[in-house]
Amino acid sequence: MSKKNILQIFIVMLASLVFGLGSNFLSRTPLPLFTPFENTAMVEGQVHFAEVDVDFVRQLGADPGAVLIDARFPELFAQGHIPGAISLPLSRFDEDFASLQEQLRAARLRIVYCSGWTCNDSIDLARRLHDKGFKDLLLYRGGMEDWQEKGNAVAR
Repeated sequence: MSKKNILQIFIVMLASLVFGLGSNFLSRTPLPLFTPFENTAMVEGQVHFAEVDVDFVRQLGADPGAVLIDARFPELFAQGHIPGAISLPLSRFDEDFASLQEQLRAARLRIVYCSGWTCNDSIDLARRLHDKGFKDLLLYRGGMEDWQEKGNAVAR
């Protein structure tokens, strides 16, 4: 390649850059080229948890290293829950957490669930547990609704 060709390539690239930046500057909705991206890990409330399905919960139900955590009201837990689950109602978190803390810390995996797909108590409870230092948290979003629809046993 000759010096002339290299100079032409450089001029085309420079013209493209100037044209692109100028177009962005004059646009009604310019791209934020010089603003830093937010670190989503540092934004409050932006913790995301992996979700599991009924088959995963059924398989881990007998695993002594896994704990199923029911986020529903105590009355609903008493009416029926996934076998082996413990009750830690979101509404009573501050009162009940201390008595369950040792059991929760001993587990290597924690699965949080509530009533069903439209219930957000499991997400809120997982966030509170995360704030207390628990990292291995999974969500069973289908909860009791999905569990019973799939014909699984319910403990009382």
